Amino acid sequence: ATESPTPAPPPTGAILSVPYTVQAPFANWKVHQESCEEAAVLMYHDFLQGDTRANIPPTEADQQLKALKAWQVLNWGAEKDLAVDRTGQLAQAYYGSHYQVIQVTEDSIRQAVAAGHPVVVPVMTHSLQNPHYGAHTVYHELLIKGYNGGGVVSNDAGVQEGKDWFYSWSILFGAIDAQTPKMSQGRLGLILTR
Repeated sequence: ATESPTPAPPPTGAILSVPYTVQAPFANWKVHQESCEEAAVLMYHDFLQGDTRANIPPTEADQQLKALKAWQVLNWGAEKDLAVDRTGQLAQAYYGSHYQVIQVTEDSIRQAVAAGHPVVVPVMTHSLQNPHYGAHTVYHELLIKGYNGGGVVSNDAGVQEGKDWFYSWSILFGAIDAQTPKMSQGRLGLILTR
């Protein structure tokens, strides 16, 4: 019997072209305070459709985010913070995407992104140490679209400045761990496919 070859390690860095939107496209935070999961799903969906735009135009993003919110209210009775598994269910029900929940480690994130799959992870905002976040820490989902030796490149819909935002590995995992007491989910990530 021949031994199966060991898979090659992922490259030292990779970045995917994922269109960006902030979760409140017209700074309408009262409407979109809870729209981070929808924004992650929308950016991922457009990426899967082969959309190569750098940014999703605000009018288009606003309409899509409101439609995703309305769908949840209609079908699930409310628009709440979603655990990653539930975010996957939303992408599946609304866009017909397939989803997979994975354990996230530095390696699994590198492998996913190197294979062309962004990873959505759950975090608490203050633990990200991003100066653009407001006074209160809240549950949030972050789309990771790239990595290098030092950390990850994200489309962070939670702040206007979140396109291509870099987070070190230690800050990322600290923020993922910080959400576990609130959401009862550990180091999980979400991958969507067509």
